[in-house]
Amino acid sequence: MRIKQLFFTALIFSLSAATLQAQQVSETGIAAYYADKLHGKKTSSGELYDKFALTAAHYNLPINSRIRVTRLDNNQSVEVRVNDCCLPAKGRIVDLSRAAAESIDLVKAGTAQVRVDVLTVGDGKKCGAATAAATPAATPKAYSAEGDRLTAKGATPPSSPPPGIYRAEVLRPINTGFGVQVGAYSALANAEAQVDALKKKGLGNLLINFTGTGAKVPYKVIVGQFDTQAAAANHAKELNNKYKVKGMVVSLKE
Repeated sequence: MRIKQLFFTALIFSLSAATLQAQQVSETGIAAYYADKLHGKKTSSGELYDKFALTAAHYNLPINSRIRVTRLDNNQSVEVRVNDCCLPAKGRIVDLSRAAAESIDLVKAGTAQVRVDVLTVGDGKKCGAATAAATPAATPKAYSAEGDRLTAKGATPPSSPPPGIYRAEVLRPINTGFGVQVGAYSALANAEAQVDALKKKGLGNLLINFTGTGAKVPYKVIVGQFDTQAAAANHAKELNNKYKVKGMVVSLKE
């Protein structure tokens, strides 16, 4: 009887270890971090983003998963809890809180190649296609170009995301307000070049609006976001007078 009990105990332990091992998967990709202005904003889990907490957004893991994020160039790592979802834009697989980013020296770099090791799989809703599909495919997207570039050098871009409006920092949807469109391009690289040029002039709050691969000029550079059309119009005048940049007011609403 004692031997039988030991056998079943060993069997249960073996199965548990196998299950845990199956969950401990790894992947590599680009890590970025949340902009400070998102502190206190609601995440996909319903929690408010706390830049001082060790949390992250992932593109396909369930909420409450625990992961270890390790920078490949300096081998620094941090363990975080997933409490938000993001889209895998241009190889990006995880967005870290400010505190988590600081612990692996990511704030200055903006983005870095990392390895993500899954420690435990969470019990919350799963991020991924179902989450991303909440935004209709016919809706334009605007990606914020402030803070870090949309395309990381050396990254292998995944398939183009469905059109919609997002902030690039955590790809949080933008569907209100107005902006000043200052350029339209057929290639993302050209739009990013315009963003870089504007940033060198000292401009911020820059967006790239992606309207879909079928559009003639799918990438539009926008300065925004402004609460009212009048505020956007006033900024358009300032852009022309101060920076010699011409633009037109556009709506960011769906």
